[in-house]
Amino acid sequence: MGRAWYVYDDQSRLTAAELLLQGDHQTGPVSHTLLLGADGLVHDAMLASAGGEGTPLDVYTPDYGTFPEPSLNGTAPVENEIQRAALLAQDHMRLADLSVRVGVRRDRVRNTIVGGEAATDWATSGNVGVVYEVLPGLAPYASYSESFQPVSGTDEEGNAFKPKRGEQVEGGVKWEAQFLPIQASAAFYSIREENRLASDPDNVGQSIQIGEARTRGVELDAKGRVSDWNLLGSYTYTRARASADGFGGDLDPDQQIEGIPEHAASAWAVHEFGRLGLPGLSLGAGLRYVGRIGDGTGNVFVPAVTLIDAMAALDRGSWRLALNLNNLTDTSYIASCLARGDCWFGARRGLLGTLTYRW
Repeated sequence: MGRAWYVYDDQSRLTAAELLLQGDHQTGPVSHTLLLGADGLVHDAMLASAGGEGTPLDVYTPDYGTFPEPSLNGTAPVENEIQRAALLAQDHMRLADLSVRVGVRRDRVRNTIVGGEAATDWATSGNVGVVYEVLPGLAPYASYSESFQPVSGTDEEGNAFKPKRGEQVEGGVKWEAQFLPIQASAAFYSIREENRLASDPDNVGQSIQIGEARTRGVELDAKGRVSDWNLLGSYTYTRARASADGFGGDLDPDQQIEGIPEHAASAWAVHEFGRLGLPGLSLGAGLRYVGRIGDGTGNVFVPAVTLIDAMAALDRGSWRLALNLNNLTDTSYIASCLARGDCWFGARRGLLGTLTYRW
């Protein structure tokens, strides 16, 4: 088994601001909700890294004393500054049971490698969506949207990454029962991305940009209430592939993109204790299933895993105290493997507490 080592010192600072103006307008039978806005950000990042190859290890008769002492003479720190500014406009129109949303966004991004090159990119992206309630509680919908996202960092040769561009087409149906607290939805989507990041199989600790990635999938969701129980369930199927353009090493465009399971599902049950004299208290538990995950080469697959989560919450007026316990049984599992050969264990049991006040 081949071995490698690498270390990182990654620092970043993000400053962002957003201004949105919203107004309502009527043109005959059509009501409009207009949105105008601007946003901007400055992202400063510094990355220092070092890495190299180690001696192979026989996993059946391992000799752990053969790994050479690493030399920490790595690459010089890379400082990267991204400046982004954008203007946006959107009109949400409603006519009886028909709802239409149309929007446009204009971005300017300047990506600078301190002491090196600087690149400026402009992009105009749009979105449109349509929802029509054909029957009470039953509403099919369709949407199209474009995206433009700057990417921080550099490749092995020190070149700044290009912005990631994408477009998404989605269609589906939403249903809400008229006399029962039940809701369900089904969505079918297709996403095309250019310049998506993936691990570089030929260079430890580096990333490459995939020429084009296509993701198609199905999402099913349902939730309902039975007496004092809230029940939720979801299932996702994802087929993610990348074109051969921009690939290197052993990455296989016929394989699922690394780190993305084809199948994932979850189910939750939450009980409220108001009828038992404990208003605002709720306890719940759920199952989280993550299907088999490949490394993008077809050589390594991480087996599927099912995890148990739990929660407790107490609501008092505007206050909410919540505790979320992930991986209740502290299951040990491999979460993902990359094409270059390294794998990661999944998160162990963890407890997160939040205190929220709403006004």
